[in-house]
Amino acid sequence: MNKSVALKIENLSVNFASEQIFSGVNATIRSGEKFLVSGASGAGKSTLLKCLLGFTPFTGSVYFGKSLLNSKNIHDIRLKSAYIPQEPIILAPNVLGFIKEPFKYEANRNMVFDENRLDEMLKRFLLPLSIKYAATDQLSGGEKKRVAIIAAMLLDREFMFFDEPTSALDLDCKKVFAEIIGQMPNLTAVIVSHDKNILSSVDGDIKINPEGGKK
Repeated sequence: MNKSVALKIENLSVNFASEQIFSGVNATIRSGEKFLVSGASGAGKSTLLKCLLGFTPFTGSVYFGKSLLNSKNIHDIRLKSAYIPQEPIILAPNVLGFIKEPFKYEANRNMVFDENRLDEMLKRFLLPLSIKYAATDQLSGGEKKRVAIIAAMLLDREFMFFDEPTSALDLDCKKVFAEIIGQMPNLTAVIVSHDKNILSSVDGDIKINPEGGKK
């Protein structure tokens, strides 16, 4: 039985001033599928993620389910989504505070923070439980990346958009990320990455300017 279409991209193009970043991007992603964004360095892969969340203007169409992405529904779509940038910004003074903060938001009022689940995720991502009490400004790049990914996953969003999620991770952690993503059947994900370890967990790819781009 075919799953329903979760995300559809039709003829997506981006121009900044007179410069074309990319054009003619198309993809159909069904519920629970994970797609890798491929293209030359500078082709606009990160820009594509920002388009899907309404952060960057574009021409073409993006559908979440049957809803056309527009200024009227972008807030609701973001509530169903999580975006993990290549360089996560963690402003809270300690890790536990950072992870618990979103559960205080009005939009997440029906969600309950589960510390046991957090502990399980920390172990799976090869992090010690003691890191919950660590100062965020003392985290390494790899620790910061994993903490940001865990924080997003705990919110159980329908869509997740990752920008180079394994770029600061060692080989073991890269494999763990690929395994965890592959074991989340209800998650629809779009992943920008050059990491070949992720290939085993993706269902397809979104090609951007196969011959290269400018930005």
